[in-house]
Amino acid sequence: MDKSILIIGAGGFIGGFIAKAALDRGYRTTVGVRESTSRRYLTDPRLSFAVLDYDDCDAMAEALKAAAPESGKWDYIIWNLGATKCANFGDFNRINYLYLRDFVLMLEREGLVPERFLFMSSLSALGAGDEKGYSPITSSTIPNPNTRYGLSKIKAETFLETRPDFPWIIFRPTGVYGPHERDYLMMIKSIDAHWDFGVGYRKQMLTFIYVDDLVNAMFDALAAGVVHKKYIISEERAYTQSEFRSIVARTLGRRFVIPVKLPLWTAYIASFVAEKWGVARMKASTLNRDKFKIMRQRNWNCDVSDAVRDFGFRTEYPLRRGIEETVKAYLAEKQEKEIVETMSYDNDNRREKTPVWVTVVIIVCMLPVLAFPTLLSMTPDETTARALVWFYPFYVIATGICARICYQGRRDVMWILLAMMILSHIAMWMLVLNGL
Repeated sequence: MDKSILIIGAGGFIGGFIAKAALDRGYRTTVGVRESTSRRYLTDPRLSFAVLDYDDCDAMAEALKAAAPESGKWDYIIWNLGATKCANFGDFNRINYLYLRDFVLMLEREGLVPERFLFMSSLSALGAGDEKGYSPITSSTIPNPNTRYGLSKIKAETFLETRPDFPWIIFRPTGVYGPHERDYLMMIKSIDAHWDFGVGYRKQMLTFIYVDDLVNAMFDALAAGVVHKKYIISEERAYTQSEFRSIVARTLGRRFVIPVKLPLWTAYIASFVAEKWGVARMKASTLNRDKFKIMRQRNWNCDVSDAVRDFGFRTEYPLRRGIEETVKAYLAEKQEKEIVETMSYDNDNRREKTPVWVTVVIIVCMLPVLAFPTLLSMTPDETTARALVWFYPFYVIATGICARICYQGRRDVMWILLAMMILSHIAMWMLVLNGL
């Protein structure tokens, strides 16, 4: 194949898989990266690099002209650049919308418009679906984004739709997972530690797409010649939280996993605290109010019939197989890390222990749970408040254990968990005293 492709945003989780697939398919492949972008997954010597400054359109144009193939422009461009979490929420607009807008205008101005341009958007651009009947989200669903991330993506989509002569294709993938991805890895690690934390008590239907299936769909769409179309990309079936937990636990060989369902208000408090803590540290937090709205959403069921019809989309990795590949990579990375840590501990003759003061602080924060009998006696029978009071001590104990575990590797999470625990003590007393 004598086709050329430019991949913008190639340094991230999905970008590395796109670059590898392009080379495997015989494309002359150029990857667009920032000067500061990690090239950990871009080590193949066949790759060409274009170092881009997205804040300087003139410099970006010069860099692209210098890196362009002999024909003067690329046949295909995949725009995979995007921010999924930001300490400053204005960065969503700058990175996800303004960078795309400026890049497209620069391509038109410099005569670099490709045959087809694939924009990686997100299912979050559509917002919440049918939360009552659980009907699938479709390509004709009217966008109503409920997160700042989703809003920035729909703005970028809307801009592309205003360019009738520009050959755009829009992909709206659901949750993407696979080796090296970090958000779902947190869930896998939690289940590996025998805990599965969920949010809310209503049924939640989850959808997934394995990274290789997403990448294959990109190249199939480019080769099919479709333009000015928007596609939802997902495995065709949806899963419950318990089905996801069972698949991961079975793959990890975990015979028992304790499911913990947290009420939405505790998840909101944790998200708010984590977000503000991230702002104070000038570092984006994985847990934030945008993430809370995504976790709160109950229906991620999708209709992918348009993609099936137009370019033969199909998934080769159902969740079970995809999780097997993801867990395999996780366990290999875990083993490598343990070897390095063991060598380090052997040099130090011992592993750092959790200080006594940390244990004392955690115990002190847990002490108010001893008032559980009093709270229970003050709560009327057959009320929602009584059910919450019964749940209260289990929540406090689980949070205390998790906080102590987090000290070794995620001390910021430990403090967030303790703050949530203290707020839950206050909330329980307010609930009982107000007679709710």
